Amino acid sequence: MSASVEAPSVRHIEFIVAPSIDSDENGYVLYQESGGRLPEERHAEFLAVRSTLLEEDVPFHGRVQAECMASVAKVAFSPEVVALYAHLRAIMPEKDLPSSATNQQIDVYRLFDQELVAEVLLMLGETDVYEQFTAAFPRIFKKVQITTAV
Repeated sequence: MSASVEAPSVRHIEFIVAPSIDSDENGYVLYQESGGRLPEERHAEFLAVRSTLLEEDVPFHGRVQAECMASVAKVAFSPEVVALYAHLRAIMPEKDLPSSATNQQIDVYRLFDQELVAEVLLMLGETDVYEQFTAAFPRIFKKVQITTAV
């Protein structure tokens, strides 16, 4: 008598985002207009990663970090945000940009965990959660108000 053993199923993380954010034509423009700061190449690279993420590939440590930040900010992250953040944080080298980079050059090498989550929220079009999340960390996300002298 032989018992059949089923192979474990591999689950892709289903990403549901606003179509306008996901389109190549205007996705980066909308991302920037929402406050996104990453270069266009990084934006495209990170969004391309989404389609290849498997649930089992999401690092546990990154998942826990994302859930802790969400808890502190009193927001709920979608599974897509948690997965993309955890994956991106895991693949980031633990070094800064080369010394030839300018201070204006924003890249993932210079982002704190909260800043990376904020960029992921914007990339996935979750602007409402982005606003709540950034408001919970006022020392990290300083809102600049520009006033003109009269």
